[in-house]
Amino acid sequence: MSFSGVGLATRLTILTVGLLLIGQLVNAGLLATAEKTLRMQRAEAVMAERLVQGARFIEAAPRLGPNLARRPGVRLEEGPPPAGEVLPRAEETLRQAMEEAGFQGRGHAVRLVERGERQVMIGAIELSSGSWLSYRRPLPPGGDVPWGPIIVQTLILSVILIIPAIWVGRAVATPLRQLTGAADSILTGKDGAALPEGGPPDIRALTSAIAKLEQRVLAALDERAAMLGALGHDLRTPLASLRIRVESVADETLREEMTASIEALAEALDDILTFSKGVSADQLEEVRTEALVARLLEDYRGQPVSRGPVEALQLRASPQSLLRALRNLLDNALRYGGEAELSVEKRPGGMVAFVIRDKGEGIAAADLERLQRPFERGDPARNSAERGTGLGLAIAGAVARAHAGELLLTNGLSGGLEAVLLLPYHKAV
Repeated sequence: MSFSGVGLATRLTILTVGLLLIGQLVNAGLLATAEKTLRMQRAEAVMAERLVQGARFIEAAPRLGPNLARRPGVRLEEGPPPAGEVLPRAEETLRQAMEEAGFQGRGHAVRLVERGERQVMIGAIELSSGSWLSYRRPLPPGGDVPWGPIIVQTLILSVILIIPAIWVGRAVATPLRQLTGAADSILTGKDGAALPEGGPPDIRALTSAIAKLEQRVLAALDERAAMLGALGHDLRTPLASLRIRVESVADETLREEMTASIEALAEALDDILTFSKGVSADQLEEVRTEALVARLLEDYRGQPVSRGPVEALQLRASPQSLLRALRNLLDNALRYGGEAELSVEKRPGGMVAFVIRDKGEGIAAADLERLQRPFERGDPARNSAERGTGLGLAIAGAVARAHAGELLLTNGLSGGLEAVLLLPYHKAV
């Protein structure tokens, strides 16, 4: 049984009930053992008393011995009882009773023998005449566990213990869930749950540490965004100046090459600034999949981008961020696959998949995850002449995560790469 998806309160409840059941089973075993021991001790005491009283009676009136022997369980025999299991404790009880009655030094024995399905305890005392007085006592059936009272007791204890277990579990789990939401908000940039103010001392200490961490991370992010914003502004100005100066170059071929280099530099700068500032899902709007696909197809008119099946769905998203992610995926498909197909599919769990397929060579399975990391690129020999910073997939993945989704890369069954931007949707159109 796996507990990976079980909450803390449930785990504490299961643990409490489990320990209680184990304790009650041990208790039942101890009760059965104690009852059996008590039953044997009572039988041993009764046997010792009967034998000593019978011996006194016969020693006082020997001729009445045969009358006594006719009583149930009492016999006069020529020797000790037959072979059987020796009962040392019973023999010690009988010896003590004999000493108190003044019969010390005489032979005595106690045996346990089987008589069908029952056990019979046989005790004997040697008389002064040399014969033996024996007494047979069948042991009453017993040793059964009193399950009824134990079950009732278990139910009562379960109710008494489970309520505090649930309370303790929730008292710890609720602040932890709030801490999880706060930590997630640091990563996604969303407004997360407020940090818990109460709870046990350990939780309060953890809350304080996470609050300090959040302040430092947010301060570092703000500082980085401000620095990169200033850097981007300072770099865009000379790039704009270069664009103007390039127009004065007389050689058309050289002018086109220089313009392409400037555009590549501007594109790389834009990618770096976008990724470094982080991608958020602020200013969410109602977005229709059909309208989004139509916008993209219009942007890529004249290029080998085809439309596949499009499921009419509606989701809440940041349109600009979503368009940026899909453009990055389409650009990759065109750059390395020659052509692209864009389709929209409904997936289980309330998810919508923006699927982009190309006709290229695909990617080695070992590189599918690596290429989603920042500044990672594929085969250097193939990419040496291609523009790009290795941030396209990283930005698309960041957009997906900011919308509580994910980016999946797989190789198609018939070749090519299949990029899936998986996002939650809230209704069909």
